[in-house]
Amino acid sequence: VTQSFLYSFLTCRIQCYLSYVEGWGPKQQSFYFEFGHTIHYVLSRAYAQPRPPLPGVILSYIREYEDIREKQKHNFSNIDYAQQELIFGIAEVILPKYFQKYNSDWMNNWIYNETNFSVPYGFTDDTQSKVRGRFDGGFITPKNKLWLIDTKCLSMIDEEAILAVLPHDMQVMVYLWAAKHLIIDHNKSVKTSTFVGDSKREFIDAGCPSGIIYNIIRRPGQRRKKDESLKNFCERITDDITKDMDHYFIRMPVPITKTELDNWEREQFRPLMYEVRRWYERGFPSYLNPNALVSKYGRCGLFDLITRGDKSKYFKRKAAFTELEDNENTLDL
Repeated sequence: VTQSFLYSFLTCRIQCYLSYVEGWGPKQQSFYFEFGHTIHYVLSRAYAQPRPPLPGVILSYIREYEDIREKQKHNFSNIDYAQQELIFGIAEVILPKYFQKYNSDWMNNWIYNETNFSVPYGFTDDTQSKVRGRFDGGFITPKNKLWLIDTKCLSMIDEEAILAVLPHDMQVMVYLWAAKHLIIDHNKSVKTSTFVGDSKREFIDAGCPSGIIYNIIRRPGQRRKKDESLKNFCERITDDITKDMDHYFIRMPVPITKTELDNWEREQFRPLMYEVRRWYERGFPSYLNPNALVSKYGRCGLFDLITRGDKSKYFKRKAAFTELEDNENTLDL
């Protein structure tokens, strides 16, 4: 299971079944989804380097992602190329400002960078299920504290509401839970390793992550004017970002204690995992949650398939969790 599976399971069983059991997905991605993928790709390439990237290097990463999307086009008929051009143009102007604001990130000891994880969850009858996911980032501080980074590309931001919800957010808590178990394994290897002096094998204090930093990159809210060139539109966005960097780039630290994480695991995670197991054992009995068909982001991704049985806008994935198909960088317990 992944956090996205668990969230879908809680939201609507038929959506969960169609997406994660049968593997259906939309051929055309939404603007916000595509924008987020572009940003994540560039961040992953940048944080793998020893220093912040220059604008020319950022542009090369965006071009790399364009090439990747071009190779994937057989899955995504009806690609809106004008939308993609707009997304890549916005990324070109917003990312240099992001790296300018956070250039001190390269002073940290980064141990996770778009790193897949696979952690077993044990049931009382000695059976197991794999909990999988991908850390956007994670670093060890000079005091040997581990902080995770979770990057989100949002447009409308209610900081007070976000901070109130984050300690209960499925992704945040599942990732912190996984990090706790990986820390145990990491610390064992450090204690017995001959490479204790290696900065990437430091002992992580307290046996628990210190928390997660919610890293928000705001999607520009400006609309492109009629007959406005992409160049002029991007220049207008650049001016707006330059005037108020703190509006576009926000980091919210969510500290956690081992007691809080253990309580969540016992009171929230364990009952949910057992419910998922019963669902699997009973043959995936699924039903529609009408309230989940439309959210603040618009129609759900499988709207036409669910409401009209129309499969023309969808394709079947080869893997249930496409974001985890690349296993070259996976922490597996």
